[in-house]
Amino acid sequence: ERLVEELAPARSMARHPLFQVNVTLHNTPEGAVELPGLAVRARPGEVPLAKYDLDFQVTERLDEGRPGGLQAVLVYAAALFDRATAEGIGARLVRLLRAVVADPGLRLSRAEVVDAGERRRLLAEWNDTTRPVPAATVPELFSAQAARTPEAVAVVSGGQQCSYAELEAESNRLARHLIAAGVGPQTRVAVVLDRSPELVTALLAVLKAGGAYLPVDPELPAGRIASTLADAAPAVVLTTAAAAGPLQRPESRPGPVAPRCVLLDDPAVRAAVAGQDPHTLDQTDRSAALRPEHPAYVIYTSGSTGTPKGVVVTHANVTSRRPSGLRKTTCDPNSL
Repeated sequence: ERLVEELAPARSMARHPLFQVNVTLHNTPEGAVELPGLAVRARPGEVPLAKYDLDFQVTERLDEGRPGGLQAVLVYAAALFDRATAEGIGARLVRLLRAVVADPGLRLSRAEVVDAGERRRLLAEWNDTTRPVPAATVPELFSAQAARTPEAVAVVSGGQQCSYAELEAESNRLARHLIAAGVGPQTRVAVVLDRSPELVTALLAVLKAGGAYLPVDPELPAGRIASTLADAAPAVVLTTAAAAGPLQRPESRPGPVAPRCVLLDDPAVRAAVAGQDPHTLDQTDRSAALRPEHPAYVIYTSGSTGTPKGVVVTHANVTSRRPSGLRKTTCDPNSL
């Protein structure tokens, strides 16, 4: 308390400002004070109010001067843990201590912390998630959903709303425009757009054309954009005049082979897209058949542990998340 008072750190009243778990080992010899007419013995005090989330008080016992074991008390914050959870934590600690006492050479990584029942629940019961998934692509599932609920709201952005029927038609038009530009199965298409309904339309259009979209945030540093585009080597970049600004900087240019840039707000592109057929595409509309094992999108890691790495996600990976089809479309590039 004195340290906290002196340092006066910015703190939340929901937790201790310095640490949340405390372990104290009481191993001082138990002494007795003998005075004329007075005998003094140590007695445990009442359990105090919890100062930390978890507070382990471990006391070493002696039996006629020899080690007599350890006694531990766990004080827990009742606002965070119920009694059963706290007892479970204590039981796991005892199990761990018994294991290392029985085998001092045991690696901690190999020590068994959970019991057989808990292991069965974790690995078998809770992990029993096998279920049938549709052998379909994302465009097929989205078009089926649009046919079932054409007037339902598919996208909400601020005061704007777009129905499934409207999104289906707009993405079909743009998809046909992309097919004419050479996009097909396994073609990578970078989508450099701010979050908006147009972003969702563009992502769906790439999928319907058969391509794999690469979402690129135009707010990223130019160097990060350049490295992503150079590594992914998209054939086409979908963007707008405003969002394409970072792509014009020398440090963000992808390399000797520049992808084709399609400005979605260019009047000529708008006119070309508007003239396309709004009806649902089938396999004959694409340059090749689109299959569930084809890539749906490429996403890059943050790079916090090194150079960002691209991860290819297939249509089968996406459709297995929603076995009954796509029920919600948002402006998150990876939630389709």
